[in-house]
Amino acid sequence: MDILYDDKYHLYSGYYENNFNYEAIAFKRQLEDVWDIFFDF
Repeated sequence: MDILYDDKYHLYSGYYENNFNYEAIAFKRQLEDVWDIFFDF
């Protein structure tokens, strides 16, 4: 089963304090009330 994401919903998030620089993007699944979060390492 392929996961389909809703094109209308996405979120960028970041933490930039205490010498940290974390960024992530979250996408909402089309058929469920679930968000998948991805980190760029």
